[in-house]
Amino acid sequence: MIKLSEKKDAKLFGDTIFNSISVGSAYEMLRHDVMEHLRQIQSELHFKYCRFHGLFHDNMAVVKRLANGTIAYQWHQIDKLTDYMLSVGLKPFFQLGAMPEELASRHDFYAFAWKMNTSAPRDYDEWGDLIENFVRHIVQRYGLEEVKTWYFEVWNEPNVGNDAGGFWPKSLGMKEYMEKLYTYAAYAVKRVDKDLRVGGPSTAGGAYISEMIDYCAKNDVPIDFITTHAYPLGEQCEYRGENKSPYKTGEYLKERFREVKEAVENSVMPKLEIHWTEWNTMSAPNEEKIIWLCNKCIDNLFGGACVVRNMLGVRDYCNSAAYWVASDIFSENRQAHSVFSCTYGLVTIRGINKATYNAYKLLRKMRGNVMDCEKEGGFGLGCGITAASEKGVIRAIAYNQHFLEIESQPDWNDELQIQVEDDGEYVITSAKIEKYHGSAYEAWLNMGSPNDVSPMQEEYLRAASTMNYHCDVKKAENGILRTGFSLKPDEVIYIEVQKKGIEAVPRDMSPAEMEAWNENVMYPEHEEI
Repeated sequence: MIKLSEKKDAKLFGDTIFNSISVGSAYEMLRHDVMEHLRQIQSELHFKYCRFHGLFHDNMAVVKRLANGTIAYQWHQIDKLTDYMLSVGLKPFFQLGAMPEELASRHDFYAFAWKMNTSAPRDYDEWGDLIENFVRHIVQRYGLEEVKTWYFEVWNEPNVGNDAGGFWPKSLGMKEYMEKLYTYAAYAVKRVDKDLRVGGPSTAGGAYISEMIDYCAKNDVPIDFITTHAYPLGEQCEYRGENKSPYKTGEYLKERFREVKEAVENSVMPKLEIHWTEWNTMSAPNEEKIIWLCNKCIDNLFGGACVVRNMLGVRDYCNSAAYWVASDIFSENRQAHSVFSCTYGLVTIRGINKATYNAYKLLRKMRGNVMDCEKEGGFGLGCGITAASEKGVIRAIAYNQHFLEIESQPDWNDELQIQVEDDGEYVITSAKIEKYHGSAYEAWLNMGSPNDVSPMQEEYLRAASTMNYHCDVKKAENGILRTGFSLKPDEVIYIEVQKKGIEAVPRDMSPAEMEAWNENVMYPEHEEI
């Protein structure tokens, strides 16, 4: 039994978890199908910012070195994607990178199948000039007050790579990233206007946060926000062999978010915003089963519960947490073509919603003052519930996460006892994410995992991506409304409670008027002319 009641000094259910979404690269965002997928996502999930790689990659045709050695800049592609983002209610969270080939110090240092150059510039003055000209252009095009609401993040995961490839040469390390790559870019942004927002270090795993803040503070280098990344899979990558994880089962991501918040609050810049510009549901049971490129936890039922549990857990520790990524139209390691492919998107290449998408859809419904949720004896491992009330409407979302490290997870059968204003009848509506209803991946497996599907089969999968909805009417007694629920492993349920309204009101006509109307519209007998 779980008691839901109003909380004294209750906080509002925040929307930081919806502040950002991601697309794999700038050039992918120019594709019509990616545009349609983002439009679909925005119609229901309403993210505020969008981040992506490859803003200055050569397929964006930004930098051109002329015959006399000078540099010309071309902004057409960037303008197109920026215009589109704004048209669907998204502001840019610009990642300043990659290195244009014309500016690069190396032409053998790349990340991804599409060869994003991640080497240092051969001339840092040229790097700074690129950033300044870019920022100046968008301020002129979109207006200073608008661009002040955008973000400029310098680079991507400079702590990941070796001297053969990756996101930054290991021989240069974080020292050169901070002292040169970041510093030149940050000063370039501020040369356009001091109120524009620039930040980093965009590291993997919540690393180098204190070092970044200390460097900027001691050297008077501008920094307005902190960015970093984390995935549940990072725990197995970080703690191998005898290096046992210090975190309780399932708590790695939440604790990493908390640690970064504490690092910022204990720094000389305790008010810096914190943006986790990459995360998703990739997980593994142990270090021997680490899978980055085809991880089924992205596509299956597990992903929905993982989104709900983690986003509820971290929403007070950050200003945003950007899911990586929006769409399976994603070519980091070559584009997948099957209906489901365990690629990172919230939607498949055909725009079919995954369990992760539906999880965000249910979270988006949550609003109002956070309520007390008390259960005698506490909640079982992987189980949890959050509730909020707003003007007579009570909303709750519950999950039963089956952690991969655990062999089995029991069903969760429980009852909500909801404190309501008065007795009477209440309408209880719910939506559940379960296999074949809100999670279409299992339906696709049941079809034999086909690479291609017929139009009818695709309709079936789209139907399977729709959650299981239910409605009931129950009566409260002595100020308590009781309703039960059941969750199998990895299922999620959203429950909404509202006082029953008045029955449908008929047209404002008297019985006599209605009878006269019925008589008047009777077809007359046919008369000969």
